[in-house]
Amino acid sequence: MKRVAICAAVAVAAAGVAGVATEASGKPAAQRLKLKASDGGGKLRFNKKTLHAKVGKVTITVTNPSSNSFPHAVEIEGKGIEKESKNAQPGRRASVKVTLKKKGTYQFYCPVGQHKQAGMKGKLVVS
Repeated sequence: MKRVAICAAVAVAAAGVAGVATEASGKPAAQRLKLKASDGGGKLRFNKKTLHAKVGKVTITVTNPSSNSFPHAVEIEGKGIEKESKNAQPGRRASVKVTLKKKGTYQFYCPVGQHKQAGMKGKLVVS
């Protein structure tokens, strides 16, 4: 029983130190947003039409399930930003990292082939 109490106390102390180090750096952690690609049944789409983030560093990761037939990617565009991930083959993931300095609405979409035109797109609202 003493060992459990000691281990718990050490874990709490370590978590507190880690939290202080993160706050002391003065840099907020990057926001991580997730999308899932789907191309089944002849429809190309992401599982979300709208994403939300705050001004700052943002990482969007697209997961392309192994059941899909095509590669997919994600691109962010708007307010002077245009950046895309590498292509993710079925069963893989790809990420795009950007620093969003302006509030407002950006667009995200799949830049592969005609996927955007087929409906694989959405909006990223930054506050």
